[in-house]
Amino acid sequence: MEKTQTHSLISRMGFGELPNGQATEMVCLRNEKGTEVRISNYGLTIVNFLVNDKSGDQRDIILGCDTITDYYHQQAYLSCIIGRYGNRIANGSFEINGEHFQLPLSLPPHTLHGGTKGFHSRIWRIKKAELINRIPTAIFELQSPDGDEGWPGNLTSEVTVSLDNENNLKWDMQAVCDKDCHINMTHHAYFNLTGNSADTLESHEFKLHSNRITEVDEEAIPSGEIVDVSHSGLDFTEFKSVQSAYNSNDSRVKMASGVDHCFVFETENTGLLKLMAEAKEQSSGLHLKTYSTQPGVQFYTGQFMSGTPARGGTEYGTNGGFCFEPQHFANSPNQSNFPSTLIPAGQTYNQTIIYSVETTE
Repeated sequence: MEKTQTHSLISRMGFGELPNGQATEMVCLRNEKGTEVRISNYGLTIVNFLVNDKSGDQRDIILGCDTITDYYHQQAYLSCIIGRYGNRIANGSFEINGEHFQLPLSLPPHTLHGGTKGFHSRIWRIKKAELINRIPTAIFELQSPDGDEGWPGNLTSEVTVSLDNENNLKWDMQAVCDKDCHINMTHHAYFNLTGNSADTLESHEFKLHSNRITEVDEEAIPSGEIVDVSHSGLDFTEFKSVQSAYNSNDSRVKMASGVDHCFVFETENTGLLKLMAEAKEQSSGLHLKTYSTQPGVQFYTGQFMSGTPARGGTEYGTNGGFCFEPQHFANSPNQSNFPSTLIPAGQTYNQTIIYSVETTE
């Protein structure tokens, strides 16, 4: 499909066909700094995130594949939207108002990221791709019918993505269901600030603005306890490398083969936007900040992504990228002391994520 230009800062183009023959598209958002973000309507996948480094050279800081076929077959949830429910639900089951619901076990014996065919594997309708308040913006919509992957109710989700001139990539995620339903959407963007698919996270440093996590077992299911990790391998309240966590001999890091933990910011739903996590990389001078209204953020260091298809016909290795995934806590439908993810019928679920990129010397 030929590119259809709608504005110098916004364009749409074809992105190939899925193995089942469905056509996909890509929306490109650009700002006046030369930053460009390309998003496929297949799973709202960030295909490219092109920014200028401290030398003025362009780097692609998002992990991605060459073709839509690679995205279809990869199993790392590579830089896509997650829904209806991000993270794990124990045994794939829960109750709402005394009624039992069973989801597909996408990570047996549990459910991960909403089921086997979550929002990450759906083609979203592009409602708009235009300037809104002079900011390049795309609005996507998805219909999820009653019983979809075992979930109750007919749900409509609308995600608005915008890129301003301060390099803020903003995701406003909304959903409405006609039955009471648990909703916990997030984005599973994988970053590497070197822009080189062969690099690990060795040159990165990370900071989390929380010293508490949800305690989990060996299958990453929360016990319900929130624990302080100050002065441990998971203490990222000051910038440090992932390697320092590996070298800490921390039992939680060992059990997860790295960092794959939910850092807790709130134990109640406040909806307040806050700075959650930061990453910086020396060679590029790039500094990523993640803000969200969510009560927690899952920090994942890519230890299980080896073999995932990369650009140029290559594959990503262990620790090829990292994720800051703002979200509610795993297994919240079965933990009454966690901030609730239950959205009453007709009420609007509304959460925001901002990935902000700046350059430092």
